[in-house]
Parts: sequence; C-alpha cells; structure tokens
Amino acid sequence: MDKRISISGEELVVKAERYTELLKEAKVLVDKLASMEFEITFDLKKSNTDSTNETELIERCDIDEKK
Repeated sequence: MDKRISISGEELVVKAERYTELLKEAKVLVDKLASMEFEITFDLKKSNTDSTNETELIERCDIDEKK
C-alpha cells in the first residue's frame, strides 16, 4: 500500500524545529547520564529461571547515584 502524505513547507519547518529541540534535550540528558557513576548490586543466589523470579531480581536491584 502506497500512502502519500502531503505536508506544507511551514509544517515541515515546525516539525524540524521540534525535532531539533528534542535532539538537544536528549543530548543534555545523555551527557548528564554519562557523567554519573552507578553501583548496581543484586543477589544471584535466587534462581531466575522464570519471569516471576526475574522480576523479583530486578525489583531487588539497588541503584545508587554516586556524587
């Protein structure tokens, strides 16, 4: 199926500007995340062979941001 979409030049500019702003915001967040150190600890003693145990394992993970 070939669906053609018509968009005006003005709409295209607005969408491009919004996309640019989103990319800038994403870069700020990525830079902030890259500058952080995380410590993740979890208990491997419990079997995680089914999804219930995997969920419990994930819920028990401690994620602490080090400053």
